[in-house]
Amino acid sequence: MADRTRKWGLNVVGPFYVDESCIDCDLCRVTAPHSFRAHEEGCHSYVFHQPVSAAEIALCLEALQECPVEAIGRDEASCDGTPRDEGSGPGDRSRLDARRPA
Repeated sequence: MADRTRKWGLNVVGPFYVDESCIDCDLCRVTAPHSFRAHEEGCHSYVFHQPVSAAEIALCLEALQECPVEAIGRDEASCDGTPRDEGSGPGDRSRLDARRPA
């Protein structure tokens, strides 16, 4: 699970973030390129744009769910104000599937 006390300072303010456990695998940048960017010198990803639309949020949630080292987190207050867990394990896809656009 991502640790908000270890999130990179490059993350823009908002619910989604990447912490120091990122291994720079590129998965989040491929899944949600509108929100994640590579920090070339630090060899990790970070959130440069918080998602706004339902489609952007769904892609960020997909990246969070699929991150192989669980380095992507989401603060308790979600984009829509609904209380959330900080991070989710890879096996919990129910919330992701519920938000995926049809």
